[in-house]
Amino acid sequence: MMETNKGLLHRDIIEHLLKDTGGAWPCQAADQLNIYLEELHQWNAVVNLTGIRSRQEMALKHIGDTLVLAKWLPADKGSVLDIGTGAGVPGLILKILRPDLELVLVDAVRKKISFLKNVIARLGLTRIQAEHLRIGDGQAPGIMGRRHGFDCIVSQAIGSIVYLARLAGPLMSGRSIVVAMKGPKGMEELEHSAKALDELGFRARPIEALQPLTGLKRTLIVMERI
Repeated sequence: MMETNKGLLHRDIIEHLLKDTGGAWPCQAADQLNIYLEELHQWNAVVNLTGIRSRQEMALKHIGDTLVLAKWLPADKGSVLDIGTGAGVPGLILKILRPDLELVLVDAVRKKISFLKNVIARLGLTRIQAEHLRIGDGQAPGIMGRRHGFDCIVSQAIGSIVYLARLAGPLMSGRSIVVAMKGPKGMEELEHSAKALDELGFRARPIEALQPLTGLKRTLIVMERI
C-alpha cells in the first residue's frame, strides 16, 4: 500500500491503481478510464452525477472500488446487471476492466443514463447497454431482453443487502450470484441481515479486500440461492 498523494494527476492515479491491484488488465484500460473520468468531471460540473468533485478522488473511489470487484469476479459470470449504476459504478468501469463481460446498466435517473450512453459511444464499447429503468419487486428478466436472467447482479448504491436480494431474485439465472459492494461495515450488515436473507432463500458470504492505494477496507457480500 502506498500513501495517497492528492497532488498526483488522475492519469497517474489510474496507472498506480491498475498496477497496485496486480491484475492482467487490458492494454487500453488506462486510456479508456482516463477518458471516462474526463467526461465524468465535465458532465458533473453541469449535471450532478456524483458527489465526488475532483478527478483524483473519482479515480481513487470509483475505479478503486470497481477494481476490487473486477479482480474477484469469476470468469464464468459472463452477463452482469448493475442495478442503480449512477455514473457507471461499477458497471461501466467493470466493462473497461473486463471487456469479456456483457453488461446492462440500469438507473432510474435519466441524466445518468444519458451520460453513460455518451461515454459508451465515445469509447466504442460493445455488448453493453444503459437503460433508464427502475427495477421493482417482481420484475421479469425478459424486460431487458434476457429470457434466462443474468449470471451476476451487482450494486453499490441500491441500499441494504436484503433489499438488493429482493430486487435481484426475479432477474437471476440458475447459476446467478448477487454481489453487494460494501465498505468497512459490510460484515456488520451481513450479521444483522442473515435471518432475513435465509427467509428469502439466500445464503451469503463475505469477501473482504483492501481498496488499492488507499488501503481502505471493502467487503463484497456474495449471495446465492439456497
